[in-house]
Amino acid sequence: MLAYKANMALKNRKSRLKTNNYDAYETDEERKSKRPKGVKKEDWIEFVDHLSTPEEQVKCEKGKAARSKVHSPHTTGRLVTSRKKEILEKGRPKGSVKRYKICMA
Repeated sequence: MLAYKANMALKNRKSRLKTNNYDAYETDEERKSKRPKGVKKEDWIEFVDHLSTPEEQVKCEKGKAARSKVHSPHTTGRLVTSRKKEILEKGRPKGSVKRYKICMA
């Protein structure tokens, strides 16, 4: 569970860095000069260079297209429904958690 939380924290951090500091500027020179606090210069330059590769740009565009087609978003967050059900069933009688309750939680 600790590894899961650490991985999620890292994903969230990278997502915020991309949204707040990478997407906010037009050119790589601007992005590299506007390094956020708490990030080493070498790490920031590597991060910007990685996100600027053609492969990453293609992934980004595919993701945007896929998200634009979603009409009914997944409402349980990053957890799969089976894991959400396990969490809800802890301390409850077996069978008391219905499928609609998992999606509403």
